[in-house]
Amino acid sequence: MKENRLAQNKEILHKTWKFQRISHYNFEKLSYTKIQPPPI
Repeated sequence: MKENRLAQNKEILHKTWKFQRISHYNFEKLSYTKIQPPPI
């Protein structure tokens, strides 16, 4: 029972970490496009 809970916590941690990585990447991309306007 305890091991199962630990596995769930690990999964949740991994998911939040993945989400943070993705949001951070999107934020970097957004700021980058803001700094460098695309050539028309």
